[in-house]
Amino acid sequence: MEENHPRTRRSVFIPIILIVVGVVLLLYNFGWISGDVWDIIFRLWPVILIALGLDSVIKGEGLVGSIFIIGLGVAFLTSTLGFLDVSVWELILSLWPLLLIAIGLDIALGRRSIIWSLVAVGVFLLILIGAIWLLFSPAVESREGDEINQPIDGVIEAQLILEPAVGNLVIQSHQDTDVLIKGEVKLARRESASSEFDIVDGVATFTLRSTGFIFFALPGERQPWTWDLSLSPDIPLDLQVSLAVGVSRLDLTNLQVNNLDIDVSLGDIRLILPQEGILQGTIKNSVGSTTIFLPPSMALRLIAETGLATVQLPGDFERQEDVYTSPGYSSAGNRVDLNISQSVGIVRVKYANESVGVFTGLTSVPLPEAGLLMSLP
Repeated sequence: MEENHPRTRRSVFIPIILIVVGVVLLLYNFGWISGDVWDIIFRLWPVILIALGLDSVIKGEGLVGSIFIIGLGVAFLTSTLGFLDVSVWELILSLWPLLLIAIGLDIALGRRSIIWSLVAVGVFLLILIGAIWLLFSPAVESREGDEINQPIDGVIEAQLILEPAVGNLVIQSHQDTDVLIKGEVKLARRESASSEFDIVDGVATFTLRSTGFIFFALPGERQPWTWDLSLSPDIPLDLQVSLAVGVSRLDLTNLQVNNLDIDVSLGDIRLILPQEGILQGTIKNSVGSTTIFLPPSMALRLIAETGLATVQLPGDFERQEDVYTSPGYSSAGNRVDLNISQSVGIVRVKYANESVGVFTGLTSVPLPEAGLLMSLP
């Protein structure tokens, strides 16, 4: 006697997306599509979440969780396309507890019947709307930022260790001859900043890190995770940055950075290299995008260790396996050696004179506009 087994409904939208992306990339490789196709793909990545949610609805895997995934994809898409004045990272850090709520509603109500599923969806949508309203609500004033000001105090060279947990990091130079590092650090209400300063024979170590566990932003706490710092251009520096989730904007144009170490787990890095000097650097970005802006006066040697990431460089770079060099590197007096490890995402090198907007946007455009993931020039 044959047993009747319920047929599992196959995914519909994910294969379509894979086919479309594959065709686009194939046409791009053959030169039939011009422009920056990777930029378009990275802007549209939230469509995958929307497709996953729609597939879950078709398969009957639960309405509440599916609606959550679809809503998350729509929110991310409006952010990456620039329609929503909030960064992807801010949405993640603020709204992730909704996932727990969606799972709880799905278990408690969503699996009883279609009526209860609709009730659970309605409750979840009300909570989602309320959470978004609170995210943009001015009902609660944001916490004032902590001022950072470390005098030079006889420093002749320094190591700077900056460890924000999450958020936005901006680094540039200042013209104050008596100050090693200054700026403002805006933290979440459950977060605090601690600093340490040691100096031995003129060699200083300055450490600035955030402490405290961050669940999500409180109402009215827009843009809480912002580190806006400036460094002395007169002191040779070793710069070490560690960031779990967020965006990093590092303008080294006028700084004397000899060694650079950037470690980001999930985020978007834009690095403007200095105009002169010799710099050794290591960049690790597990998931996201890394964009390097190379001034005309600098030569670059790049060693890229990539998993599923793509490397894009100017057409005049030379390549030998995973090593890329700019013209005149071997004889250049001003040069940069970078080792980049990028597991998923994209690595880009652009000449700085082709991207003037980044120089101005780094400091004058608010981070939610300048810092949208994948919104590259």
